[in-house]
Amino acid sequence: MSISISYTVALGTAFLCALLATPWVRATAIRRGWLDNAHSSRKVHGRPTPRVGGLAIAVAFYVPLIGLLLTQNSFAPLLRQSAMQTFGLFLGGLMALGLGFWDDLRGSTAFSKLGGQIAIAGVMWVCGYQVHAIRLLDSDPIPLGWLALPITVLWFVGVINALNLIDGLDGLAAGIALFAILPLLVVAVLAGKAMLILTMVTLVGALLGFLVFNFHPASIFMGDSGSHLLGLVLAAAAIASNQKNQAAVAVLVPLLALGVPILDTLLVVLRRRARGLPLMSADRGHLHHRLMHLGLSHRDAVLTLYLLASAFTALALLANVDGRLSTTLALVLSGVVVFLVVHRSRYAREVLGPHMPQTRRRNREFHRSLKGLSTEIPAPGSLRAIQHQLGRAVAELPIRHLELELADGLAAVRRIPLTAPVSPSRQPGDRLVRWTREIRVSGETIGQLIAVLEPSVDPGDDLFGAREHDPGEHYILLERLCDALERGVQRIQVQSECADHELPGVVRQTLTFEAPAADVRMGRSPAAP
Repeated sequence: MSISISYTVALGTAFLCALLATPWVRATAIRRGWLDNAHSSRKVHGRPTPRVGGLAIAVAFYVPLIGLLLTQNSFAPLLRQSAMQTFGLFLGGLMALGLGFWDDLRGSTAFSKLGGQIAIAGVMWVCGYQVHAIRLLDSDPIPLGWLALPITVLWFVGVINALNLIDGLDGLAAGIALFAILPLLVVAVLAGKAMLILTMVTLVGALLGFLVFNFHPASIFMGDSGSHLLGLVLAAAAIASNQKNQAAVAVLVPLLALGVPILDTLLVVLRRRARGLPLMSADRGHLHHRLMHLGLSHRDAVLTLYLLASAFTALALLANVDGRLSTTLALVLSGVVVFLVVHRSRYAREVLGPHMPQTRRRNREFHRSLKGLSTEIPAPGSLRAIQHQLGRAVAELPIRHLELELADGLAAVRRIPLTAPVSPSRQPGDRLVRWTREIRVSGETIGQLIAVLEPSVDPGDDLFGAREHDPGEHYILLERLCDALERGVQRIQVQSECADHELPGVVRQTLTFEAPAADVRMGRSPAAP
């Protein structure tokens, strides 16, 4: 079998495998309850959806490679000659898939996930995916020395997380990955790297087949399993495309190819830092969230980011052209694109605005109070202590009314009102928004938190006129408040069991809340299933 035919067979086989495997994975996920239930305010979909589509991508990606490895063809010797890198692609990819799959099903802390990603990057280093030198413009290669290992690990961890963070809309991560593959594929073709070409072609087939089911409205999400696998393969391909590559812009092409996820990650990190939010915390500050908040539909936001990805792809191809002029032009145009994105999405004004010191202080105080809510409530659980900690946490949020309902006995409900001061900017007739979430401990509902918020208005929106700020930001803070409360109650429960005390009984019926004012908009809670 000739090499060109092998490429075609690999592409077609991967596409067919994705078409067959994705419905099977979707059906299995529905049957086993592996669903994303949209309980978080960061979610933009409105119904439970299978979230382990990465399994289908993995099947479609690895089956053609295994088939070529086990049969007589022109690629089998190449796969065996580069045994360590082939082994790394399989072992590292499956480890990334497993780490993401565990997070999809069970959830994991940010630090445990980071530890797993570092371990996977270490495996890839041992298998030969190493960055020993970088080259900028027409300079001589710059050896990294002892920095080679940490920079390689940082590259793998950074790309994996960038793909994970950009995976927020139907078809977004898969489509962005397809655009990122194109310049890497061109570099591989020009350098005659048959193994890299095969890897990229196979991944293209897997993603195209998966997108049939993942594009809006998606019937399955790739989940962390898919984004981790994609990130690892793309990071490895970027290193492989530049190993022994004497192109003057070896480091620039992969950076531009992955321009959208890298830019999104950098902007999110800067925004969280400026707002006093934990770097590992989730928010609604990603590019896709901001596009939708500016009025774009789900599909239009995805297509807009596809357009941005195509611009970075064109710049990566331009940077790959020999010559200082083309490289300089690619750098200048990249700066223009980044400036336009930052300006039109209002990142700079948000990060550098005069309100930011107050916002940063508020968020830091809020997260300090969450720690107290999780660890400082005395056993067996004083309602007064809970009331005090909740009051501290929400003191500066735009909340008109906050109420916690906890079980008292078997069925009675004890209400704990926590009314925050009225915002001085509130005008008569301003509408309010009601938000609720159940408090669950050990799988049982023990009460619910009810908040009535005042959406603030940004009068300085020069793109679309005055618009309301996204209330999802406040929803996320309230969800973190509920998470901290659940951890605190869980700790109290354990201590109470050890001390032979009992907490108030578990509520086994749906709790209701009567609106405190007629101007409350009684829409469905974003946390409701």
